[in-house]
Amino acid sequence: MTTVDPVAVAEAVANVRARIRAGAGERAVELIAVTKGFGADAITAAVAAGCASIGENYAQELRDKLTELDDIGGFIRPAIHFIGGLQTNKVRVVASDVDVWQRRRPRKRSPPRSRGVRRGRSCSCR
Repeated sequence: MTTVDPVAVAEAVANVRARIRAGAGERAVELIAVTKGFGADAITAAVAAGCASIGENYAQELRDKLTELDDIGGFIRPAIHFIGGLQTNKVRVVASDVDVWQRRRPRKRSPPRSRGVRRGRSCSCR
């Protein structure tokens, strides 16, 4: 995985926050640092830069990062957003760690054809 420079992350977060303030004015906007494709150091850099939330969309990658950070100890965990779809068999991997599940609205189309849907099975996530 790609490592990150905490100073560069802090600068990028400051720049994005300035752009948000310029565009959003007084409206509340939450900045979510997406860390997919980077190591656990991306999460620590984002938190150090003042991000209260991080986003991921790979279940196993998120699980591995959180395990690494838990092993370090003393880390204040940010709110975790899972972005995008997730295969049913991967939900259990991250269900207890995810605070917000984000997914874009599906396009209007015919019902899914997966066996799980046809058999009436569903997956409940927290």
